[in-house]
Amino acid sequence: MSSVTEIEFEQIRDWVRGESAKGRPMKEIVAELASSRNDVTVLSVKDSQESRHQKIVDALEKLSPKS
Repeated sequence: MSSVTEIEFEQIRDWVRGESAKGRPMKEIVAELASSRNDVTVLSVKDSQESRHQKIVDALEKLSPKS
């Protein structure tokens, strides 16, 4: 399967499943995904609501064009 940076956003789920099927640890897969793409933000269920909100705001700010 292709590199995570080369696939369409809609193909991420299949890429994760494929990498997991190869025996890679999920923590490693998610870390690669989060560090390789700017259109993916990893939120943890352990994060507070405020922390999750801030991560989303930060991610959106990275994607918006600078004026």
